[in-house]
Amino acid sequence: MPPDFNNLFSELKESVLAKKLVLKDILEKHGNKSLTDYAQDYFEVNAGPQFAERQAEFLSSFVPEVTRLLGAEVAESAANQLKKYFFASTADHHGPICNPYFLGSNLVTAITGMAQNDPVFKHVIVFSCGTVSVDNDTFPRGLTLTGTNTSGELETLRLPLFSSHERPSLICLLRAYGQGEITKMRKAAKDLTRAGSITQETYYKINELITEIYDTPESLALGSYSDQITTTNYQLWEKFFPAQLEHPGLIYLELERMVSRLFVDHHLYKDTVLHQLFFTEKGAKLLMKHFDGIIGAFSSADKSGTYLFWAVPKGERYRVRLMKKDGLLVSEDNSYSVPLTPEGI
Repeated sequence: MPPDFNNLFSELKESVLAKKLVLKDILEKHGNKSLTDYAQDYFEVNAGPQFAERQAEFLSSFVPEVTRLLGAEVAESAANQLKKYFFASTADHHGPICNPYFLGSNLVTAITGMAQNDPVFKHVIVFSCGTVSVDNDTFPRGLTLTGTNTSGELETLRLPLFSSHERPSLICLLRAYGQGEITKMRKAAKDLTRAGSITQETYYKINELITEIYDTPESLALGSYSDQITTTNYQLWEKFFPAQLEHPGLIYLELERMVSRLFVDHHLYKDTVLHQLFFTEKGAKLLMKHFDGIIGAFSSADKSGTYLFWAVPKGERYRVRLMKKDGLLVSEDNSYSVPLTPEGI
């Protein structure tokens, strides 16, 4: 370790925190806690103004979505849980629950929830980001596992369902995988076995997992990869727990679909604050004043981000940023536009 490592690390930390103010605030308030102690705070919901009204609106859109994908019984128990513990994670990318970053954080939530010893807590609820690209380094387009390379060193191995060049490139817009993708995944597992990266026993376990979870009539009948992720993750999560251990299930919903549903159900045609921000000139001035230039929104100066919505024109591989112009949302090259009206959206 270099003699000035501590100083260099401190400088790096301060540089990161200078740009990540929310992370800085979390560390200042909770940096001395264990992960489970920090996760305990999830269960202590602060009910602000109009909390009950917003909660009821949310549940009215949430329940049909969960019912559609996981059934009425799961939807009902999840709604009962959210009436008491009104929180969910939004940190994950929408993909198979393999990535250690996402798996680890959800296991911490599950363990902390189990410690509540409350029968109402039955699910880890996640609204995961579907606007990640298929070639994202978290590998949302397939399964990952640990194996060995030709030198006998441990490495992360990949079993793709989709190519990194799939069109369109966003997970939330991706078609459902079919029997062809399943066949390719099985072949990839076989190739890893031949290369000595995984054992024959591991190959049999992977094949069994594919058959049990991914290559089923129920999974193959779904209309999008996003929906398939929700239903298959619900089953895959169970593999991380001993069969005899009572534990919460995993509800993994695409964040963008949930937000879109809430917006359409409660704001698109109703005179709410969000409706006014989106569709009135006064709202547009407030959006430019308070959101232009901030991380996660858009920047007129840097030509980054997008104004309210991204566009994926037909035939395009990548999403297109939009800016407001004369009552329209317009792409930078003016080749695509949509009226900024409820009907247009």
